Amino acid sequence: MNKLLDAAFSLAKMKFENKLSPEEVNIWWAEQAPHLSKDDVLELADWMSLALRVSPEIKETLKDTLMKGDGVAMKTGFELWADEYRGALVLEGERKGKREGEREKALKIAAGMKAEGMDVYTISRLTELTIDEILPL
Repeated sequence: MNKLLDAAFSLAKMKFENKLSPEEVNIWWAEQAPHLSKDDVLELADWMSLALRVSPEIKETLKDTLMKGDGVAMKTGFELWADEYRGALVLEGERKGKREGEREKALKIAAGMKAEGMDVYTISRLTELTIDEILPL
């Protein structure tokens, strides 16, 4: 059980440190696998799927490749996961950029409204900005 927890926590640390390239995960797996039973491998695969937010299809591919222990298949499984993970990161970055753009636009509009003499409470209601965001404009 300790070896399984050690593996899970070391993967969480890699995620936190943004070291989740397919190469890094392959190295991590090569270090972890020899110390785990087949049951632990399956448990770890389930945990990895949750921690790495993989689709059910990628989860099954990862489980299959982990159980086979075939280095080539494992690399392919980890690359599939990495492609999915990178896509999710790009999508989240796009969403964050859109939110920031919308906020900047709201600030610009609020500044114009304030310059026209509109009260901050009305500006806040119309732009969904807080009064604290509007006052310094």
